[in-house]
Amino acid sequence: MTIESDAPKGDKRNDLAILKGNLWLWGEVKQIGNPKYSFSMAKGGLIAHLNVEGNFGIGLMGKKPKFALQLGKSQTLSIGNQLFFSGESGKAYASSNLYREKGKWKLFKANAGGSVLQLEDTGTIKISGTKAKGKPELTTMFAIDAQSQTASFPMPGLRAGFGTSSPQYPIQVNGGTAVGGTMASIAFGMSETSMGYLGSNEKYVYMATKSGKEALAVDHNTGYVGIGTNEPKSTLHLASSDSPTFSFGSSTKKGVHAFIKAEPSEDSLNMIFGIKNPSKAGGKLTFDFRNEIKFAGSGSTIFERGDTIFKSGNVGIGAGSFDKKFKLHVKGDMQVDGKCFVSAMNPSSKAKGAAKPKAKANAAAKPATKKKGEESEEQDELERNKIAEDETDETEEFNELDFTDLLEENEGQTQNLSPDGMIDVGETLHGLSRVLRKQHKQMHAHDQRLSELSQQLATMMKA
Repeated sequence: MTIESDAPKGDKRNDLAILKGNLWLWGEVKQIGNPKYSFSMAKGGLIAHLNVEGNFGIGLMGKKPKFALQLGKSQTLSIGNQLFFSGESGKAYASSNLYREKGKWKLFKANAGGSVLQLEDTGTIKISGTKAKGKPELTTMFAIDAQSQTASFPMPGLRAGFGTSSPQYPIQVNGGTAVGGTMASIAFGMSETSMGYLGSNEKYVYMATKSGKEALAVDHNTGYVGIGTNEPKSTLHLASSDSPTFSFGSSTKKGVHAFIKAEPSEDSLNMIFGIKNPSKAGGKLTFDFRNEIKFAGSGSTIFERGDTIFKSGNVGIGAGSFDKKFKLHVKGDMQVDGKCFVSAMNPSSKAKGAAKPKAKANAAAKPATKKKGEESEEQDELERNKIAEDETDETEEFNELDFTDLLEENEGQTQNLSPDGMIDVGETLHGLSRVLRKQHKQMHAHDQRLSELSQQLATMMKA
């Protein structure tokens, strides 16, 4: 027997000493190299203590071990027959109830399952497990890849739980930190002082600021969304302590935005539409409706500022259908507190050319002392004028009251004609009533005269 070590010849480390007891060698010594030997003990006694000065190798096929404990290829280290360590092809495994044999996984306990922590030389870490007892096939549940900087849960139907041991959804987070009186579930931000929070309680789902103020809430029962309130009253409800505002703008006009504001007013709110332009005034408010515009509720609709100008289209006031020939058509009574002016020009005259002038209210002159023949000729002339007037009215597209006929009365007076050619309708209608009364008296006198002439004609024919 030759015992060699790194010590020089004669050194005690080269000695084999048995201080007490017996040495039983039951096996064989095999030469595995020149001058390397291996000792195999098939039967023998017990070793109470084993001390290896240097590295210890198992299954290295004669190679010098590089580490304190080194296993050779396809070798497995077992601890308690439950935790197994092995490695091959650039992968290291730490497994429970699973061990590698000839590149395949086997269950140590055949009626149980197993799990594996896999460390790869690519920088990837995987956690895998068996889906059924007695079957060693593995499914990857979680993977982290340092090279691609990704983390994934590739297992179909996997449910991840945070704050719960029995998740019911792909990701279930049960809140555990009190923020603003609620239990926050997810925090996001750069630091704890600038964190935002997501959470949910029995009333609503919310997004909260670092102070815990609910900035966005969704009601569980109605689905209503609230901004600045945790009790939304409509599909989208905006609220704040002062004046809730909804604004929108353009990225090219950074200092300008249009807004809709609810401004508190005693026990109610005023709705304000506006455009905020810090540099200059401008912008338009346009209503583009294809159907009806309805103002619901009671009370007045008041336009307080500026002029209301209708540049195109007709305006109808009342209920029912309206005549498209008129720019303004009122169904019902109209009251004007103050003077009302209309253009002195007949609209139909502008559109179709000058129409035949209607008979003036003073067309019938004051009766004068005339002979019977002259009176008869005058009456015939009046009849002809009346017939011509009726024919003219039938040829017009529609009849209008031409206020220009009422500008002068019998006495030659002018009715409130303004410098810009507008007529005071109130005064003109008052004058119209006077003219109509005068015409009525004249018509009554003509009727009496015609009756007298008829009687005289009958008398003459009898004679």
